[in-house]
Amino acid sequence: MLDTKPREEGERNRLTNAALALLVRRDHSRGELCERLSRSSDSALVEEVLDHLADQGLQSDERFCESFVRYRIDQGKGPAKIRQDLRQKHVSSDFIDRALDRESEFWVQRAQQTYQQKYKGVAIADAKEKARRLRFMVSRGFSAAMVFPLMETDD
Repeated sequence: MLDTKPREEGERNRLTNAALALLVRRDHSRGELCERLSRSSDSALVEEVLDHLADQGLQSDERFCESFVRYRIDQGKGPAKIRQDLRQKHVSSDFIDRALDRESEFWVQRAQQTYQQKYKGVAIADAKEKARRLRFMVSRGFSAAMVFPLMETDD
């Protein structure tokens, strides 16, 4: 009977190195790593490797989430868009809620900055233009409740 221990250990090392190679470039969510590594290996072994990396502090969904939120805010994205992007990256709702709540006092200010960058005080000519601006801001992840007061100042 063949001993599969060395083969499994080799696969574990290969997965660990692959995960570390990804993490060196940027933080990744556990879901992203699991998705990428499971393509070529047993998912149970992938989970074991990811558990080990998390225990060592080399991978953290919380750290990834906070970093991602800051990055997307700097891009002018709002909370709804950021939440959607993080869900696609398989991040836990708890981490998403905490990271977005930390920035909650700045959302209206961020919406105002994004709006001003795009429209620079140009008056709204008609209802069609107002709808276009609203769609733009909502596509950026800001709620209509945040956007309407901004547009009232341009009327």
